[in-house]
Amino acid sequence: MKTIHLKLNDKIAYFELFEKEAPITCQRLLDILPQKIDIHYAKFAGQEIFGVLPMMAPIEGGKSLNEIDQGCVAFYPDRAFFCIYYGALQDEEVSITVIGQLRADPDFIGEMEKCRFRQGDILEIYDPDAASRAYEPHKFLIDTKMSWTKLPDDIRHVFEKRGIALPGGPIIYSDGESRKLADLVYTMYLSALNGEEYGKDFIARLLDYCAFKIGGWCGMTDCAEDVLRYKELLLDGRHDPKEVLVDFVYWVNRMSMWIDLLIPWEDVTELMRRPNDIVPNF
Repeated sequence: MKTIHLKLNDKIAYFELFEKEAPITCQRLLDILPQKIDIHYAKFAGQEIFGVLPMMAPIEGGKSLNEIDQGCVAFYPDRAFFCIYYGALQDEEVSITVIGQLRADPDFIGEMEKCRFRQGDILEIYDPDAASRAYEPHKFLIDTKMSWTKLPDDIRHVFEKRGIALPGGPIIYSDGESRKLADLVYTMYLSALNGEEYGKDFIARLLDYCAFKIGGWCGMTDCAEDVLRYKELLLDGRHDPKEVLVDFVYWVNRMSMWIDLLIPWEDVTELMRRPNDIVPNF
């Protein structure tokens, strides 16, 4: 069985690739390797790490979390996430494509668990049998300041603001807005695949609203301008909407994951576990 190697903070592991069970997804993964992804920790699922890959694939033999084994390696098409479910899982309604089974020693498992408190560590994914080539980040269709490898300046600027509820207010709010935009763009992509059409005025209104929330409210003006650039590509009639929407999916999830890295999720969780007397009585 073919194996794909993983490297996380000098710890090495691999996973067995399930090419027969998920041929499309596995081939598309092989086509883009090697990859480097910054690691994020699950907010709902339990002991899971994940990161964004620049690839799209249909669900193949979709599984929910109560149907998978510990050590499951999966792809989540809705957000273009590469996922490793390595331990105890919690409730989350999700449909994933299982692409492999992790084979890792306790040291590697320990490094994954540290990401719960130290999001942003880099996971390298590579095919040991393929010809050696350098990692090349995805190049977006638009002229953007969004980067795969460096926190964008406008997001950094918002994070560095100080004031009443700053930077927490705009950062946490923009996390929600970016997730909503990611869901919207993926829904538009599925609609395009199915040959469904929406009025241009409706699409423009939706994306104008998203740009206003991200730029006008949260202050991430470069990101807002990019949303409007994608709107122009979708509406100008000269570009394949499916191609634009695939790129838009990559872009919005890259933005969303940059914002996610700035939120100390474990600290927030501990604050919310304080005694119930902090909750106002109504």
